[in-house]
Amino acid sequence: KQKVWKDILRHELAHFFQFMSTGTLSGHDQNFREICESFGWGDSVFKAKSHLETENLKIEGDLKTEALLSKVQKLLSLADSSNSHESELATIKANQLIVKHNLQNIQNQSEEACLLRVCEAARNNSKLQAIYDILTTFMVQPVFNHGKKGIYLEVIGSKTNVKIADYVASFLEDELEQLWKKTRITNSDLKGAKARNSFFRGVAKGYLEKHKAITLETVSGKDLILLNRQLQTQVNMVYGRLGTGRSSQSSTDTRSENLGKKAGSLLNIRRGLNSSESKTHLLGQ
Repeated sequence: KQKVWKDILRHELAHFFQFMSTGTLSGHDQNFREICESFGWGDSVFKAKSHLETENLKIEGDLKTEALLSKVQKLLSLADSSNSHESELATIKANQLIVKHNLQNIQNQSEEACLLRVCEAARNNSKLQAIYDILTTFMVQPVFNHGKKGIYLEVIGSKTNVKIADYVASFLEDELEQLWKKTRITNSDLKGAKARNSFFRGVAKGYLEKHKAITLETVSGKDLILLNRQLQTQVNMVYGRLGTGRSSQSSTDTRSENLGKKAGSLLNIRRGLNSSESKTHLLGQ
């Protein structure tokens, strides 16, 4: 985030002036503090660290971003309506607000790229992959990153889009399980990993098909090109240490997948956006 970078650069600049005035680099002593104070720089510069991901999470969002999130929150609460027409309209309106916000930021060049880890698991699985696929509809680029403890799902995009994607990932982690349990009540013969994996893939396909239809009705082809180009620019800013990719697809239970597609076509992201500090969501196998 911009403030983090500025504080780190100011911190290093203060060390430069320290060397110019004393001929040595004496660390973070009283002389260094006085140099910071002479420029009006406080503890955020004096104690600035280069651990960007940690420091980024400490910076609160700007008012413009928070205002948008508040509007989207209200619309998503309407998406929980028992009235399917009202629910669908709320989802479309939320999508339009997000698109409009992103187009304005492209014009103003007012948002930087952010990276956030949203899920992790011991290994890649069908639910994690379904979350990956659905997150692509929220103007972020999901990426898989492997570590000692397993696989991580991270998202790249603007600050606003990353915050929304973080909430969506949290919502889907529970919602996908609930949809599977609900489907099995009336289809008790669906058992085993094959049926479960096929169902989750179907949910993602159904949601993507619905979102594509909504997008064609509400976003022009020209605007889509601009949005995709902007996202690619953001990805390029952090792409060096990350890897995107998909797991190989296992065999499919066609009936279970079709039931998943139906559930996905009816899926709406509900409830309010969580304004508390982001946390990585742990996915079971």
